[in-house]
Amino acid sequence: GAAVRMALAYCLTAATLIQCFGNVSGAQTNPAVTLSLLVTRYISPLRAAAYVTVQLAGALCGALIVLGLTPPDWPDQPQVLAVASGVTLTQAFGVEFLATFIAVVTTLAVLDPVRADVGCKALSIGLAYGLGVLFSFQRTGACLNPVRALGPALVNNVWKDHWVYWVGPLFGGLLGGFTYEFVHDSSPHGRFLHRSFRRRRGGQQPSRSGGALGRDVSGLSAATSELLQHPGTEDISTVSRH
Repeated sequence: GAAVRMALAYCLTAATLIQCFGNVSGAQTNPAVTLSLLVTRYISPLRAAAYVTVQLAGALCGALIVLGLTPPDWPDQPQVLAVASGVTLTQAFGVEFLATFIAVVTTLAVLDPVRADVGCKALSIGLAYGLGVLFSFQRTGACLNPVRALGPALVNNVWKDHWVYWVGPLFGGLLGGFTYEFVHDSSPHGRFLHRSFRRRRGGQQPSRSGGALGRDVSGLSAATSELLQHPGTEDISTVSRH
């Protein structure tokens, strides 16, 4: 069915982009993932803003390319995502939130250098997106990425319920980042959230400059490249810090 085709396309596209560009920028194509990396201090606010700017431009260019390469009488025009009939906006938000949350947690888990049991990282992340598409396709059209909804909306100038496709995935990415950092404290030096809670209980204020997540922005791409090529060989705490 359409859901299976969409899931397969989403899975293979995500896996291909990650495999091709993971060593350049960490394959930052989703603002929800970028937000999760920002709040967990993998990247700086300036780098995050640059990524999101390029993502927005890419969404528009992609929609225009698809529009230009598709004959007018073909059904595969850039489709504006729409909430299915009978699905409330609250339910739509929950669907997008949960699907993106799973994709973001999977992304962070797969790229955790302490783990050596992740197999093919690019395919694992792609499969997480495919699962999210299968879950959300009939309810919301399967966004999981805010710029996925933006491109067709701009081309067609249709904005009905568009906020759902931004708020849901962004909150999913935000909570997904915090959840992984809190639950999987795999770094020998401890993750930022755990360290913060311990210091607060001890009456100290958390530092915003050191620690495993306070790393130089340029270290993320190098670390991602190393992880994609040699899983489990690098401790994330060794990446250069602020």
